[in-house]
Amino acid sequence: MEQLKKRPLFNPNGDIQVHKQKMIGGNATNLNDFNDMKYTWVSGWYRQAINNFWIPEEINLGVDIKDYRNLPKAEQRAYDKILSFLSLLDSIQTANLPGISEYITANEVNLCLSISRISGSGAQPKVQLHAGYHLRAARSKRGFVSLQGR
Repeated sequence: MEQLKKRPLFNPNGDIQVHKQKMIGGNATNLNDFNDMKYTWVSGWYRQAINNFWIPEEINLGVDIKDYRNLPKAEQRAYDKILSFLSLLDSIQTANLPGISEYITANEVNLCLSISRISGSGAQPKVQLHAGYHLRAARSKRGFVSLQGR
């Protein structure tokens, strides 16, 4: 079984022909050329990912916070649990994407991983962002992370 090799920072002898490029184990130059991509789905994904990214300073969360406070306790608890899970999931993904990208030889796919890493990280390490709430890394009395408004 062949062992995976990390992609070099720059490969002057890499393939520039699109049909020869591979997602993993390719011989890429590692120069970005987004005018000639093998994996064309990246273009739409990139635009969608950029449009989905936001930071709390850009969005007024006041109504969301009021809505949360008016939820029945059981729904608040469910929301807290789901939010805690999503925050953990984003944290694990964000921490591991750089390790995966070292082996991806399609630059357009590495672009996707970079955007995922940025958008999934929120404002690490103290605050994680999801669904209009700041998620503080401290545990609450109920054992879940607590929600804080701006």
